[in-house]
Amino acid sequence: MEAAGVTKGALYHYFGSKEDLRQEVYARVLRLQQERLDSFADADGPVERRPRPRTPS
Repeated sequence: MEAAGVTKGALYHYFGSKEDLRQEVYARVLRLQQERLDSFADADGPVERRPRPRTPS
């Protein structure tokens, strides 16, 4: 909560429980990944020349 700059009360105003918050974080990560994958899939040009997603080191 400190990193987000919100109080516990403010956080639970939007999320009913820790599980609700966890699910929203997970859903957001999945949405961002899907958007990134869609941008690679929609890129023009041959597959061999399209940018490749970076893999974590």
